[in-house]
Amino acid sequence: MGEGDRAAVRGTTPLRRWLRPLWVRVRRRGLALVLSSLAILTVLGAVGGRWIDKHRPRDVTVASGVAEGEYDRFAKTLQRVLAELSDDERRLNIRIARIDRTKGSIDNLRRLADGRADLGVLQNGSRLPDGEPNAAAEVRAIARLFPETYHVIVRADQPIHDISDLDDHRIPAFSAGSGNTVVYRELAAHLGLPRDPTHAVELQGMHELAALKTGKVEAALTMIAIGNGAVRDLLATGEYRLLEIPRMDAFRIYSPYMRPAVIPAGAYGATPVAPATDVHTASLDAVLAAGPGVNRRVVREIARILDVHRDRFVFRQPGAIQIQPPGDGGALNLTLHDGARAYYDKDSGAFLERYIEVIAYLTTVGLAAGAGGWSLLERRERKRVAEHCRILLAGALSADAEMARAASVEATERFALIEAEYRDGGLSTESLALLVAIGDFVLDSNMSRPAGPDAPAEIGRETGPPGE
Repeated sequence: MGEGDRAAVRGTTPLRRWLRPLWVRVRRRGLALVLSSLAILTVLGAVGGRWIDKHRPRDVTVASGVAEGEYDRFAKTLQRVLAELSDDERRLNIRIARIDRTKGSIDNLRRLADGRADLGVLQNGSRLPDGEPNAAAEVRAIARLFPETYHVIVRADQPIHDISDLDDHRIPAFSAGSGNTVVYRELAAHLGLPRDPTHAVELQGMHELAALKTGKVEAALTMIAIGNGAVRDLLATGEYRLLEIPRMDAFRIYSPYMRPAVIPAGAYGATPVAPATDVHTASLDAVLAAGPGVNRRVVREIARILDVHRDRFVFRQPGAIQIQPPGDGGALNLTLHDGARAYYDKDSGAFLERYIEVIAYLTTVGLAAGAGGWSLLERRERKRVAEHCRILLAGALSADAEMARAASVEATERFALIEAEYRDGGLSTESLALLVAIGDFVLDSNMSRPAGPDAPAEIGRETGPPGE
């Protein structure tokens, strides 16, 4: 290895010869330290961020319906289920901070549209009256909850044999915020009845069934789930009966959200059998909806809870057994919420979309492991370099000439080992440059000593990187 080649390895001046390997080592060590620190901080930040995000309370308001109605019962059930979930069963800490009792489906739709409520229960097909702002177009569906069946309940002692007879009797005046108003008017138009009842009675907040029981009205028209306890109590007395709604198959042509339905014989009791025969009527689905300002992840978690923990809802409200995605039960007048769609389509999305969180976690762990491995390899190289330096410097630092010459012979053998390590990739070019510089220092030191008969000549002069 000539002097010019050696200068290319170790630098052109003694100062650069010493500083350059030192700077390269510090730079590499610092880079490994920075990468390791960033990886650790990334992992800690991801884990800590997920924990905080999972446990941070997210309060929502639910628009339900009249007190003790089906919508109100569902809102209370949802509130209880969310409160009962353990940390392992939830992904977000969603709390129902308030349940607003309302006039019904149309009122709920207004509240969702203007932001007064985050979640609300609606009748499928609900829409705001003509002339109102179209903010309801931004309301989105989360899930179908249960079918609501149209019950026309009349006193058994009244001469009411057909729905067309209702116009001659006292029936409840419909609230402007109730979905029953829309349903009745559509039925009236189909059956040729007056748009508004002739003998409507204002209930002043009283429920239709309570008004029927007290005799304030002679018939009650309400959309409720089959099996309702209040209806069961009325029919069990034998003083009331259910009225059929005719020609429902034809009615669906004009109202696509309405479906023909049957209240089966015995649905409200076996002794006495109530009703005594099947009663043909109409039904609509109750839909859980979200306002335009509700977070996408909150909606996704609500959809997941309704699906995964359905048994908890069924335990408190049997009709919840029919909870299903909005698109599985026929026509729906609301667009599916993006958060709900993300949950329902979780098994059909692209690979990256489905496993993005796992990929991010594995990438972070891999980066941390790689940085740690790099740091470990550098530490091992530094130990090897330090051992080489100790042997090489022994000859230069020894005060005894004989010991110096012996150490110089060992230094020559050490250079053979250094060259082998370099060839095998165990030493970097920077480490080799440092060791060559130290070898030159040893050689210069021994050259200045009195030469003895056994002194080796030109120690290390022919050792260098392979191929030089």
